[in-house]
Amino acid sequence: MPKHMTIILAASNHMADSAYASQMIPIRGKPALAWVNESCDGGTNIVVLDASNKTTINYFSACYPNTTRALINPNEHTDFSILSSLLCGLNHAKKTTQPVRIVLGDTLLDQSTIPPNTDCILVSDNFSDSTRWCLVNCTRDGYIKRFFDKQNVDKTDKFALVGVYQFTDFALLKQCVADAIKSGRRNISDVLAQYNKTHKIRVVPTKQWFDLGHKSGIISAQNHLFNSRSFNSLHADPVLGIMTKASPKKQKLHDEWMWCKNLPDKLQILCPRPIDFHQDKDLAYMTMELYGYPALSELFILGNLSVEEWKLILKRLFLVHREIEQFSGKLDANDFIDLYKNKTWKRFDELLAQDKYWQKIWNMDELVINGKKYKNIRNIADQINHKIDKLVSNTRVTVMHGDYCFSNILFDTHSFICRLIDPRGRLSTQTIYGDPRYDIAKLRHSVVGLYDFVVHGMFKLTQSGNRFSFVTNAPTFHNELCEYFDGLVRKFGYNNDEINLIEALLFASMIPLHSDDIKRQTAFYLKAVMKLNNLVTGDK
Repeated sequence: MPKHMTIILAASNHMADSAYASQMIPIRGKPALAWVNESCDGGTNIVVLDASNKTTINYFSACYPNTTRALINPNEHTDFSILSSLLCGLNHAKKTTQPVRIVLGDTLLDQSTIPPNTDCILVSDNFSDSTRWCLVNCTRDGYIKRFFDKQNVDKTDKFALVGVYQFTDFALLKQCVADAIKSGRRNISDVLAQYNKTHKIRVVPTKQWFDLGHKSGIISAQNHLFNSRSFNSLHADPVLGIMTKASPKKQKLHDEWMWCKNLPDKLQILCPRPIDFHQDKDLAYMTMELYGYPALSELFILGNLSVEEWKLILKRLFLVHREIEQFSGKLDANDFIDLYKNKTWKRFDELLAQDKYWQKIWNMDELVINGKKYKNIRNIADQINHKIDKLVSNTRVTVMHGDYCFSNILFDTHSFICRLIDPRGRLSTQTIYGDPRYDIAKLRHSVVGLYDFVVHGMFKLTQSGNRFSFVTNAPTFHNELCEYFDGLVRKFGYNNDEINLIEALLFASMIPLHSDDIKRQTAFYLKAVMKLNNLVTGDK
C-alpha cells in the first residue's frame, strides 16, 4: 500500500520566463515540474494544473500517465489563491486514510527525510529577505509556535517554509481549507494555524532546498543535477564555467575533441572552447567551456515561443550553417555510400536480430497507417537504393557537424547566439568534413519529423495486425513551421527531395539504437515507412 498521497500545486503562473509556459522551465532536459513530480515518489501523486496550460497538460499526459491530473481554471474563481488549488486537489483525492503531503510545484528537495505518519512542515534557515517568505518559529520541542507571513522581522530563531507540508487527518485538512477560503483568507499559513489547534505540527529543517520559483534556485538546481548520479557522465564547475564529459566510448569522445580542435579559426566560436582531453583504461575525459543556454529541443517541447520566433530561429540556423559550408574538403565517395546505404541496411539487420516482433513487422507486405496503405520498406528497397545512389553522386564536401539537431544546438533566445555541441567527428576516419545536406536533414528531422517529441514519449500509438494509428504531439503552429522550413531549404540552395530522403534514412537507421523502448522504435519505423513511401511514390 502506498505510504502517502501527494498533491502537487502547480496551477499558479508565477515561475516567470517569457520563453516557457508555466512550470515548464527546463532543468537538465526536463521541466522543473517534472523534477518535482519525480521527487514525490512515495505514493499516489495528484498534480493540480491550470486547465488552459495545454503544454504542461500534454507533457504530463504523455510522460507521466500514472500521475493524476486535476485541472482548475483560475479565471473561474473570483478570489483565486493557492488554497483554491489545494481544495481542487483535495476534492480530486476524495477521502483517504493515508497521510497527505502537499508540495508546491516550484519546490524541489529530497523528501526521504520526512518523518512518516507525522503532521509536519519542512523549513530552511537558508533565506535572506524575510518579506519574501512565510517564516515560523517553534517551541523548544520542535513544534509550530507562530507564523510571520512576509513581514519585515528579525530572522533570528526563525525558519522559512519551503513548500512541503504533511497532514495525517485528511478530513480536518479539507475542512480547514474550506473554512479559510470561506472567510476570505488566502495563505497556507492560515490553514496550518487552524489545523495546528487540533494536531500539533512538527517543524522539520531541511538542508537541501531548491526554490524553482526564483532564478537563484533554478541555477542551484541546474548545477546540483548536473553533478548528481543521474548525470554521472558530466561534471560542471559553475565557478570556472567549465564542464567535464566522461565516456567509456573513448574513440567517439576523441573524435568530438578533434572536431572542435580542427575547426577553421572562423568557426571555432561556434562550439564551446575545448580545454583538455585525457583518458585512462576505462574512460575518456573532455573538458570544455560551459554554456547556460538551453537546447532547442527543450524550447521546442517545453517552450512558449511563437511561430514568428521559431521562424527567426530557423533562419538563424541556416545562416550559421552557411558559414560552416564555406570550408570545403575531400572525402572518398565510399564514405557516403557507407553513410547512406550500407549503414541503413546494416541497422535493419540489427533491428531484426533484436526481437521477433520486428521479424513479424518486416515480413508484412504493407502497413496501414492512419487509414492509408504504405508498402513495407523491404518492398521498396530497390527504389530506395536507386535514390541513394543518385544522392551520393551529387555530393559536395564541406565542414559538417554531423548531428545538427535541436538537442545539440544551445540557443539564447535573447541574443540569438547559438553554440553547437556533440559533433560527429568521423565517417570512415576521423574528420571534420562531410555532406552539408546531412546537417540540414538532421535539422528537418527535429522540426518536421518531431524527433524530440517521440523521444520524450509524446505520441499516441495503437496497433492491430498491420494497421496502426499514430499521432505525434506537435505545437499548434507545426504545419506552418514545416512549410517555412522547406521554403528555407529551397532558398538556401538545397534540393527538398534530397533533404527529405536523408531525413527518412535518419529515422530508419536510428531504430535499433532505441531498443529500450519498442513502442518508440515502432514510432520511428512508421515515420520511416511514411517518408520513404512518399519519396518513392512522389506523394507529399
